[in-house]
Amino acid sequence: MFADGAKSIHTRAKPVDSMDATKALEDGSVSPGLLPAAPQVIDEEPGPERSGRFVAATIYGFSAILALAAAALCLLGPLESEGPLRSVMPQAAMFAVISVLWIVTDLLPVYLHYRGNTYDFVLEDHILAHQGVKKVQRPFTRELAEMVRYAVGYKSRAIVTFGAPISVGDYNLQSRSDVLELTRLVRAKIGALHKVLPTAVFASAMRPSVTRRDLESRIDRLIGELAARHANLGVTSGRQAIEAAAEPLETRGVIVAERGRFRVRDRSVLRYYARTIEHLLATPGRTH
Repeated sequence: MFADGAKSIHTRAKPVDSMDATKALEDGSVSPGLLPAAPQVIDEEPGPERSGRFVAATIYGFSAILALAAAALCLLGPLESEGPLRSVMPQAAMFAVISVLWIVTDLLPVYLHYRGNTYDFVLEDHILAHQGVKKVQRPFTRELAEMVRYAVGYKSRAIVTFGAPISVGDYNLQSRSDVLELTRLVRAKIGALHKVLPTAVFASAMRPSVTRRDLESRIDRLIGELAARHANLGVTSGRQAIEAAAEPLETRGVIVAERGRFRVRDRSVLRYYARTIEHLLATPGRTH
């Protein structure tokens, strides 16, 4: 309010885009000087290339500092004036031996060694199974207490099967397609080495509620399918699989056995063991 009693009027300019401004000028209703200027937004966020160059420069700088520190330690440190602890051979001869060994190693064929590891029961099976389903990790103390709980009376076997080495000389390691083909070959070889144990076939053939006789028949059919696909079988019959796997699975709270019938108690853990042989089956089934 002014001294003479007049009230001040507050005006607020409404932003006008380019289309509205052009239409107003063409109609002649607004002069160019009365149009407010459109605000300009400047985005100066650093791009990924800039941040990548900064990280690379930082790594190179740190490596250069380490190299200079090592050189200074060798040239100006306490070991500069000390002689060798024990002279095995002259430096020239040592350099020649190392060079020959490097050339021979480079010319020799390279073989890739692999193996397949299989376990009857995994101590942390409950933890891993529930992590895979819920995609979350519980507090470490709770997981540790659960491992201690199921460690009581825990017995298991570890079966290691070694395969024939694969020569990588026939593959061009600079070719993406060759590397991908070699990766698939190694994965297939390791999968074929996987030992089919009673726990896996029991879990794969299990249903929410099934009699012992029906489960034995299902396991026999499953073993026949695996044998036809030349799987590395560690069990030969449904009776053998049930005798070896039923009691430990019940002790670990995975299934319940009563009056000649098996029921599923922990579906996640049962599926965890069933998935270990899914890659060997033509039509993997779903364990309930």
